[in-house]
Amino acid sequence: MWGFAFGAWLIVAATWMGRNAPERMEAGGGLLVAGFQLAITLGAGLGGLLVDGGGIQLALTIAVGASLVGGLLFGLVKGRTDSPPASA
Repeated sequence: MWGFAFGAWLIVAATWMGRNAPERMEAGGGLLVAGFQLAITLGAGLGGLLVDGGGIQLALTIAVGASLVGGLLFGLVKGRTDSPPASA
């Protein structure tokens, strides 16, 4: 499941960049990779601290809460209409 979400996220982010900044795809790709690597690093570090400090139950409870908040935010944003990109 993680691999599926990871693969889908990269495609969605790259598509979004292509639509909103087509002239800066190379720079955007570098930022995408750097941001994703930072997210992996922070997630692994914070997850390890949670497991060490509060046990696996606390880490899983926080993960479920974060997933619910993310799903709610996704649902709210999905309902908005997309406006066409601004012309230069």
